[in-house]
Amino acid sequence: MITQALLADKLQEKLGFVRRPDRRPKKTKRSAKARVVLAPPDNALILTPPDEATRGGAESRSQTPGLLRFNRNDKRVHPEQFRHVQRETGLDPDLQRDLAVCRLDKQTAKLFYYSYRMLHVTNGPGIVDFACDYLELLAKQIGEPPKDLSRFWDHYYRRQYLSTLKELRRRIERQREFAKNDKTRRCIEKFFALLDSWGI
Repeated sequence: MITQALLADKLQEKLGFVRRPDRRPKKTKRSAKARVVLAPPDNALILTPPDEATRGGAESRSQTPGLLRFNRNDKRVHPEQFRHVQRETGLDPDLQRDLAVCRLDKQTAKLFYYSYRMLHVTNGPGIVDFACDYLELLAKQIGEPPKDLSRFWDHYYRRQYLSTLKELRRRIERQREFAKNDKTRRCIEKFFALLDSWGI
C-alpha cells in the first residue's frame, strides 16, 4: 500500500507537479472572549500540474481542474484520489502505484503524461491549437532518446508500458481530423515524429 505523501512526492519528482500553499480562506472561530484564526492544516499537500499555464491557469480552472490534494499523514490513497490523479495524468491506479515505487521511471512517465495531454487537446476543434504547446513541452521535458532503444524498452516494466503508449498514439492519430489549420497539423506530425524517436 502506498501513502499519499509518497504518491505526491513522485508526482513532483517524475512529472514535475509543483507544490503550492493552500490558498483557501482561513477558518475563523469566534468566542465571547476572542476571535481565533485557524490556519490550514500543516499536513496538506496541494499540487499543480506542470502544464498549468498551457491549460489556461486559474481562469479556466473550472474547465481543467488540475489541483491535486493530499494529506501527508494519511497512510493510504483513497479511490477518489486515484480517480482524480488518473483524470489529470492519464495514469491508472496500477501505473500510479508503479510511479510511487519507482517501477515507472521519469522518462516513461513523462511520455505517458504528455501523450495523454495531447490526446485531450486533440479531442475537438475548440482546443486543438494547444497541440503545438504540448509538442514544445514534451520536447523540452523528455530530452534525447537513448541510443539503444531496444535495450531501453527491454526493461521488464517498460516492456509492459509500451503497448499502452502505442494505443495512446493510435487514439491521437484518429483525432487528427480536428486540426483546423496547417500549423496545428504540422505540430501533431512533429509530436508523432518525437514519439517515433522513442520507439512508440
